[in-house]
Amino acid sequence: DLSQNKNDQLALLQRQKQEEESRVHTQTCTFKPTLAARPPANPSEQLKARQARRACERLFDDAHEREAMRVEVAGALQEAVLEDCTFQPQINPQSDAILETT
Repeated sequence: DLSQNKNDQLALLQRQKQEEESRVHTQTCTFKPTLAARPPANPSEQLKARQARRACERLFDDAHEREAMRVEVAGALQEAVLEDCTFQPQINPQSDAILETT
């Protein structure tokens, strides 16, 4: 019984020490985060219109926009590379006709 009493006292002292350390730690903390305010009650018309569309439509449209941007960037890159190419071969008109028929 005496050892149980000592164990209880030791546990109580350890708990009190942890609580005191925690209290001191929280008092010395200087970081005070500012939380973001809630969004305005009246969202913009553009946001309302976007939210009104179904998710699959929004995703489909976003994918089309990204693909269009990729094509545009690829074309601009190809044009930039070809600007440095000054060689322009003389093609036989007959070869052009053969190429067009295939």
